[in-house]
Amino acid sequence: METTASRGGWGTGHRGGCRGDRGGSRRGDGGRGRGRGSYSGSVQTNERQWGFGRGGDQSDRGGLSAPGRGRGRGGISDEHKVQISSAVRSTTIQVSSEGTDDIIVAVSATNTIQDFARTVLAKKDFTLGNNQLRIRMFVNSCLLNLSNHHNVDVSGLLPALASSSGSSQLKEILLMPMGIDDAASPSRLSFQFVVLPLVGVLTRESVCQSTIGSESNTIYSAVYDHRQKFIDEGIIPCMQKLLSRGSLPDFSPAADQIQQQHRYLCVVTSLPCALLAVVRLVYQIVTRIRDAPVTLATIVEKLASQAQICAQISNCTDRDQFINQILSREVKRLQAIVSDTQDNIIHFPDETADNPRSTRGPNMVHLHNVFDPPGDLSVNGPRHDNDLVNITGINILPTQQEIICSRTPFLPSNGIPDAPHFLAHGWKRQVDTHFRLYREDMMQPLRQSIVAFLSTLQRTPAEKMDHLLKPKELRKVLGDNVSLNVYGDIQFRSLAVDKYAGCSIEIGFAQPQQILGSKRKGQRAEFWERSKNRLMQGGLVCLVNRGVGLSAGDQDASTSNFELVMAEVVRRDKGAMSANEKVAWITISLADPLNYSTLLNSTSKTSSKQWFLVESPGAYFGAYRPILRALQRSIPASLPFGKYLAPTVEEQAQITNVSNFVDPPIYARAPTFQYNLSVLLEGKECKLDVSSAMSIKQAVRTLQNNSTLDDTQATALVDTLCREVALINGPPGTGKTYIGTALMQVLLENKDRSGCGPILCICYTNHALDQFLEHLLDKGIPKIVRVGARSKSERLEKYNLQTLMADVDKSYHMRKELREIYSELESNAEEIEVLERAMKEDCVTWDNVQACLKQDYPNLYEQFVKPKSSSLDIFDISGNEGDEEIEDDGNGEYIQVEDKKFRNLHLFERWKLGQDIQEKIKWNARAKENWENRSKKSPRRRSKKKSKKRTTVLDFDGKNGARLQPNQPPVSKTIPSSNRPVPLLLESNIWSMSMTERKSLFDQWRPEIQETLMDHLSSVIKNVQALNEAKNGAFDEIRCVVLRQCSVVGMTTNGAAKCQELIKKMAPRIIICEEAGEVLESHILSALSSSTQHLIMIGDHKQLRPQIETYNLSSDSPKGMMYNLDKSLFERLVTSEKNPLPMSILTTQRRMRPCISNLIRGPLYKGLEDGENVHHYPPVCGMGENLYFLHHDHPEDAKDAYGMQSFSNSFEVDMVKEFATYLIKNGYDQPGDIAILTPYLGQLSKLRDSLKDSFMLVIDDRDQEQLDQKVLEEVVEETTVQGVTTGAKNLSLQNHLTLRTIDNYQGEEAKIIIISLVRNNTANDRAASGRIGFLKSPNRTNVLLSRAQHGMFILGNAALMEREKNGIWPSVIKELRDHNRIGNGFPLRCKNHPKTFRSVGSAAQFKAMAPHGGCNQTCGYGMPCGHACPLKCHPDDREHRLIVGPLELSCGHTLEKLNCHQKKNPSTIFCRVLVTRALPACEHEKEMECHEDPTNALCKVKIVRSLPTCGHEKEMACHEDPTKIPCTAKVVRSLPTCGHEKEMACYEDPTNVLCKVKIVRSLPICDHQKEMECHEDPAKISYSQIEIGQTDQGSCSR
Repeated sequence: METTASRGGWGTGHRGGCRGDRGGSRRGDGGRGRGRGSYSGSVQTNERQWGFGRGGDQSDRGGLSAPGRGRGRGGISDEHKVQISSAVRSTTIQVSSEGTDDIIVAVSATNTIQDFARTVLAKKDFTLGNNQLRIRMFVNSCLLNLSNHHNVDVSGLLPALASSSGSSQLKEILLMPMGIDDAASPSRLSFQFVVLPLVGVLTRESVCQSTIGSESNTIYSAVYDHRQKFIDEGIIPCMQKLLSRGSLPDFSPAADQIQQQHRYLCVVTSLPCALLAVVRLVYQIVTRIRDAPVTLATIVEKLASQAQICAQISNCTDRDQFINQILSREVKRLQAIVSDTQDNIIHFPDETADNPRSTRGPNMVHLHNVFDPPGDLSVNGPRHDNDLVNITGINILPTQQEIICSRTPFLPSNGIPDAPHFLAHGWKRQVDTHFRLYREDMMQPLRQSIVAFLSTLQRTPAEKMDHLLKPKELRKVLGDNVSLNVYGDIQFRSLAVDKYAGCSIEIGFAQPQQILGSKRKGQRAEFWERSKNRLMQGGLVCLVNRGVGLSAGDQDASTSNFELVMAEVVRRDKGAMSANEKVAWITISLADPLNYSTLLNSTSKTSSKQWFLVESPGAYFGAYRPILRALQRSIPASLPFGKYLAPTVEEQAQITNVSNFVDPPIYARAPTFQYNLSVLLEGKECKLDVSSAMSIKQAVRTLQNNSTLDDTQATALVDTLCREVALINGPPGTGKTYIGTALMQVLLENKDRSGCGPILCICYTNHALDQFLEHLLDKGIPKIVRVGARSKSERLEKYNLQTLMADVDKSYHMRKELREIYSELESNAEEIEVLERAMKEDCVTWDNVQACLKQDYPNLYEQFVKPKSSSLDIFDISGNEGDEEIEDDGNGEYIQVEDKKFRNLHLFERWKLGQDIQEKIKWNARAKENWENRSKKSPRRRSKKKSKKRTTVLDFDGKNGARLQPNQPPVSKTIPSSNRPVPLLLESNIWSMSMTERKSLFDQWRPEIQETLMDHLSSVIKNVQALNEAKNGAFDEIRCVVLRQCSVVGMTTNGAAKCQELIKKMAPRIIICEEAGEVLESHILSALSSSTQHLIMIGDHKQLRPQIETYNLSSDSPKGMMYNLDKSLFERLVTSEKNPLPMSILTTQRRMRPCISNLIRGPLYKGLEDGENVHHYPPVCGMGENLYFLHHDHPEDAKDAYGMQSFSNSFEVDMVKEFATYLIKNGYDQPGDIAILTPYLGQLSKLRDSLKDSFMLVIDDRDQEQLDQKVLEEVVEETTVQGVTTGAKNLSLQNHLTLRTIDNYQGEEAKIIIISLVRNNTANDRAASGRIGFLKSPNRTNVLLSRAQHGMFILGNAALMEREKNGIWPSVIKELRDHNRIGNGFPLRCKNHPKTFRSVGSAAQFKAMAPHGGCNQTCGYGMPCGHACPLKCHPDDREHRLIVGPLELSCGHTLEKLNCHQKKNPSTIFCRVLVTRALPACEHEKEMECHEDPTNALCKVKIVRSLPTCGHEKEMACHEDPTKIPCTAKVVRSLPTCGHEKEMACYEDPTNVLCKVKIVRSLPICDHQKEMECHEDPAKISYSQIEIGQTDQGSCSR
């Protein structure tokens, strides 16, 4: 893999901001400049005479480096120049989705042409003028360097084009006239030889897909600014003329000669190619510049007309016809973009429409009656300040008005064709709908929680305020439906800026009641480590305080009297949260920068605000934000597959009654393209032509007969390759992952011919993604990249994007870009610190107030700016040093010296501090003292300082005081003490004001000053955000280097939304979505881009639906049927009432025993067939039936006093434990043998607690997090956490049990499934009688019943489950009853005595009837020691290696199984029961085997100690000696050899650290300047390493 390290770079780019004398403009035209190398040699008018001198000044200050320079300064080596110049682009039948690299093709050229663009851009004083040869060379040089036919890093050329010099050259070209037969014209540009190549430059993939969008935007803005001359008066007329004559070539006499002489000219083969390039240029402009869709509307219509003409030209080749298809699609896309912009509100519903109520689904009449559009479209006006018509303007974070608004938000219906909406059908409506619904899913829990808390807060008296911080007390007040965490005693620290979190503020709050006052830091750390859903990084929180004048218990208060500040948690450091026993600290970023002043003001001592921190643990903002932002930023008309996913009325009509209306992927329609399917065949060739029905049928037959695919899998694979939107429906066990892997093999086999680059694979969960990528590795597909840090797979570690990025060196241009970003971030941090100090009353400086005073108080402003001389005489403005005093110098004159603390203050700050008044007071006192002492002693002389100065002491009323004579007493100065009103002060002399008046005047200014400061702070914060985006864009360039070289990119759907910009630049043509039925439609939409040509979704809409937070938005809710947010795109497409999309169905399942598959076959999958393998499963050992439902009427457990406990059933817990023990004794003791499933977290918790001492439990991370939180929340408030443990003990590697909730087990399987249904409410709960909750969902029931291979055993109330309206359960129970598989006890059959049957209906009966897993017959086996086995029948340990009988040990524990010789000598037995003991050395508790001595045990509890050598704190195991622990804390030290500072680990010796700071030194051999690392010796630099700046001769010859 070639890296940017070896390729170097081109120099610098542009980004906003002003950087003084370092060149360029950072907020103006975008160029940086950065200096350039100077060139000798001259510019001639002939290519062969173009001069390239060796080059005078080798400036390292940026710009475009001279040719031949190395990586250090952004140059390109001679080897890479040759690669750029001579590389031959491979021929392709494809056309890329974006860019024109495939249709305006750069050809090989000389090094002179390759270097020409760089030379021109580096010479600021050089212009191309009207010289067509120069322009032609320049444009083709740019085209050559920017094309994708080579792998050399030329990233510096793009910023050079966007710089001031580049923009100037581009402007000259754009404004020149052009013609179609002007190859040699001295005044007009040749359309074919110059303009089309220029269009190619502007639409290179490296330009339009650059992740540093500001540089591309600068270039497109230049084109847009000159659109009239360049496009409307130039390109459009030229294209019209060429279309009229039906030919592209230049017919001028000189054209052929120029082509012969200048072989570097690019190739444009046909009119469709030329017109497509122009259309793509216009597309880039209209999607980047806000006003462009309106101003370019006429041009778009002209292009549409020309596209129609182009399609009618009769002499088109097959490739031209293919390009015409693409051209037609892209012109329609342009027209849709223009239409969307011009017509924001296209459609209003007919409120009088007489729509009958459907027998199923929502009431359409009701939908029309309650329809209330958003914003200004509503008859009642906007609901709040964030209720807007256009979603692009909606703040993703809610505003205060939005939170407390009582009106129902506008929520459009989803998946209901005739539902009202203010937009017409199409992409814009679809994106609008999913943005609003998905945002409401985030908003509803938060809004409900905050409003409930505000209502509670206003009713709570001050003396009971602490009750709000107690979870159970708060639940008691709020009820069962509100979930929130509240934290009190909020503290605010200063603002901060860093390169990760941006602008943020650190806040502290009282530790939660569960650990408040806990003295052990480790215990607090454990609490926060396990409370992962508390204050999650990326979570949304709300700061709340009472309004002014609102007291606790005010019954008349409303929610509008509170102050709300929305924020996001940007840093959640466990150390900061657990360091203090009373206060925890986190870092947050505020939604509105203006709120920072509110919080900063709260830090003042005079503030009496009481803040609370409120969070709703349900909706995780970090998961919602990237999806919502992606939908907001999308350009709906540019999204692909609109006629299938979001058809307009016209498109819907076109495909109605059409049997096969899904087109093949665009790449598969290319002339001569055929899929090669031989990778799935055993030595047999097979090609698939998607345009031939015969070829399709033959491919299916070949795969069915010669591959490992079954018949439906083979058909599904071929159908998928033939459809640009392909759906594969796979019922449980039918091999969805297998077909996905096979598809990936075929697509990668055809990667070169299809030109599809990396394939994007997205999955909903990290677990599913890891599984799919591991399957690809198993198939020998190694070139994969796994994006995201939450992978649990060790096999995928080396394929992680972050790991691979570490091997890619940044180019010079990239390093410089990042250096500047970090430098500017540091400057912003300093500026924010200054502003923060200024926003506090005593820290306002002149810089903060002068603008306000100049505008509103000019009279006062003038007195500070141009003070009268008499006003300044009290100050020693000459800067004299010394202690402030007024003394007699012995000659009857007085001198004054300034106080050091005032020396550097502006006049305004001195006035504000009252320095003049202090001087007067001191003057009076000292003068009086000196006068009284003159006659008593000789005058005190001052030190001999040259800076001492005599001054005339002046009267403070502005009059000169007379020189004091030796015998004349001093005149006292008047100290102002008045207290005039502010209006009089505004016209007064500022120096005549008393301190009271000055404070009054300053108080008058403060609000305006604060507003000015806040505006400035907001501006800086926005700049920080822009810099962070620029930084992310820079790193995306590095990511793209990795991704473009791989075959498969794997992401979760959430990760894909976060990386939308990266995906856009990566431009994947193929997207495969696994488990698509479990993925929200908004997640799929956010992953689509204009480059997507093939969307493959594999899933099952009859299994689990996507998970959402708000029940009232779900399909199972009566109200939610209007919104269907949890209906996946997959389900919507296959169940649509109008034109459902064709779907391939897999029908052969290879997982479940037939009696198990029958349960779902009848109600859900009529055509489901059983594979041959499932008929040969062995019967379940120890059981009389392989499938059984144990019916019981033991009631559910009672809920707690607050009604918050999840459903559980203790009878089933006990029964499951004994049953699992029985099965394990019958041989099912390996991982994957037994899985226990339950719908409810409460039952999972009880099962975990019951089983953890006996089995090795395998619990999913998602379940474990919820269990941890449940344990922590149930701790009583009055006590702290004491040794709460989770997970399971590893008692035996053979006693494995998988324990899972249903929702976290889709896609997995086990030999035996035990199901605890829990619900049994017919007896003890009249209100809930007959209800089974979400168990009635057919989707959830389907997953529950389809995980078992060999056997499945269910515990529940059969009578309750078979009631009507309980989904498919009535059908399931009937199937079980018909085959006598329901009873009051599990049917057991002894493995050793097959004729022994028993029915066990309780846990106690297991112990009585099968104490050792067999039956009650005595084993009696004769053992080698001569004894007969004393145990009852046992199917395990048939060799009798262990069993003799139970023995009570001296410690009191009983050993159930032991050898005969052990029983004779008990002293040799070590008790291995796990016990918890306190260690004597530290009193920490440790779990150990009973026989172990605690005095010898090493305590591994993590604690924090100060290291004696340096004082830094370090976490270590308790038993470790801190004197032997190296300190790894990062410190910055000066290196003794050079003085440079370097970050290093504290334990490192700076004398042994190599300084790697880049510096420039003169080489002693030749005096050339060379950049090197500081530690390098310039005398040891070899000749070959010394490069001469701009020569073409390689290394230094000296």
